[in-house]
Amino acid sequence: MNVNWLEQRQASSVEEGEVSTAWKPSGGFRAWEWWLTLGCGLVVLATAHQFGVTTDEGVQAEYGELVWRYFISGGVDRRCNELYDLKVYGPLYELISFWAYAWKPEWKFEIRHVVCGLTATLMVPPSVALGRRIGGEVGAVFTALGLLTLPQLIGHSCNNSKDIPTACGFIWSVWALVEVASGPARSFATRDRIITALGPGIALGLTMAVRPAAMLMLNGLLALAWLSHELRERMTQPPWLRSRWGVWSLLATLTIAWSLMVLAWPWARQAPWLHPLKAIATATAFHTAYPVTFEGRLLWSDQLPARYLIQTLAITTPLGTLGIAALGLGIAIVHLIRRPWDDPSQALLLVVAAFVGPILGWTLTRTNIYDGMRQFLFVLPPMAILFGVGCARLVQQGQSPQTRVGAAVFLASLTLWNLGDLVRLHPYQHTFHNAFVGGVAGADDRYDLDYWRASYKEAIEWVNRQPRSDPRQPLRVLVAGHPASRWCADWYKADHVETILMMGPASGPLPPGIDYVVATKRPLLRAVTSIEEARRAGRNAAFRPDQNYADAPVVHRVGRGGATFTVIRGRAATADRSR
Repeated sequence: MNVNWLEQRQASSVEEGEVSTAWKPSGGFRAWEWWLTLGCGLVVLATAHQFGVTTDEGVQAEYGELVWRYFISGGVDRRCNELYDLKVYGPLYELISFWAYAWKPEWKFEIRHVVCGLTATLMVPPSVALGRRIGGEVGAVFTALGLLTLPQLIGHSCNNSKDIPTACGFIWSVWALVEVASGPARSFATRDRIITALGPGIALGLTMAVRPAAMLMLNGLLALAWLSHELRERMTQPPWLRSRWGVWSLLATLTIAWSLMVLAWPWARQAPWLHPLKAIATATAFHTAYPVTFEGRLLWSDQLPARYLIQTLAITTPLGTLGIAALGLGIAIVHLIRRPWDDPSQALLLVVAAFVGPILGWTLTRTNIYDGMRQFLFVLPPMAILFGVGCARLVQQGQSPQTRVGAAVFLASLTLWNLGDLVRLHPYQHTFHNAFVGGVAGADDRYDLDYWRASYKEAIEWVNRQPRSDPRQPLRVLVAGHPASRWCADWYKADHVETILMMGPASGPLPPGIDYVVATKRPLLRAVTSIEEARRAGRNAAFRPDQNYADAPVVHRVGRGGATFTVIRGRAATADRSR
């Protein structure tokens, strides 16, 4: 096998010498990644019900329902534009989720989790196809392994209906842009120019219909793909063979994308040009700061250090995956410098930009973010592709078939070793931290772990099993949070359990008539019931809910790997346990 594996791919494409007069997809899909996607879908069906309802899911589901009422009322019912600030978010995915569970509303969140998990599996085909384009079949296999063992993706896969669909649409957009930028030559015909614009336009539009702010990243990639394509054509092709991905194709791409974004978005339909721009401005200058635990200190989401995202990525990625992805990034950059015009370079450039660009952009601008990697999950599929690039180089450096097989087995074993952590943390894989900080136990109280309150499911199910002193009276439980997160516990409580929202700090023993307190360890803003109140809250308004009623004993803890996510206090410490 040739050591110069990227150059080998260029040579093979030159030998073929084919020049087409129409755009044809050349993504290199194979049957096995579709079978792998199907297998992942079956895993989702088996495990989706085990993931808890997260903080935002209740209001997101309500938003989808209100948007549907807007359409069936002919635009008369506009309550969807009055629900917190959700009018600035694209509702397409929430509509799809609503259509999925409308036939069985009593399974609303379980069905939402299935839909979200199935969407996550759709990241596999484009990621693997890009890994194959750059690193051959070896790169494709290791891209799949890297992608499916990333704890942050697995942990968010079933209950993050904003960032998982965004990540899925993002990697499909990268694939579509690579197909156009590095595909065979196209003709001057109007039909071919429209076909050229169709794939990227649909991919970008569907992504922006979920998260409009993705327009900033996607349009940057679109411009980069177009410029690199034009430069490549001028450097490598005579004028009569140059393909034409011209201004009209770009305009058609943007028109298709913008139309899809606005189509199912009631607020944007009122002002199709102005309101999407306002939504993007809101996303890039988010008006509410939230408390963040970082390096053992309580900081605020608009005052995080510039290294926050890079450091968070470094400590929430398995060490082997992180090191090999860094190697793949280095290989990609060196190749782009040495051979900027060959076929793999077009894919490498966009994959590197999709990974580095958003992180570098936040590092320079430091816009208001929180929840670790949650809002940047879309950089993880490109990182998995770079991981595949690094593995392909390491395997193909072998001097004999036996050496290469041995290297492949070792790298596969190193990657699959991560499955142990995924199983031990299930269903809280999003809390994963690597050995840099001592694992999940070392990250406890130093970094945000269960910022979603997904562990309230397990906590309230424990409460459901506790006996009542008086069978005629319900168990009354204080639950820390705010109205938007009430579903985290309420969806799972038994009929004999009554929950009461606790939105501020408190001391002393449990109040009369209260049996338990379920409290997250994540800092919250006191007495916040709306976005407006959060905006007005002072910097001293944060408190730790698990420290409320400190005189009451801890009767149960929910956690994994030596870390505690949620604390339950009661009247007697009869069952102080931690998972």
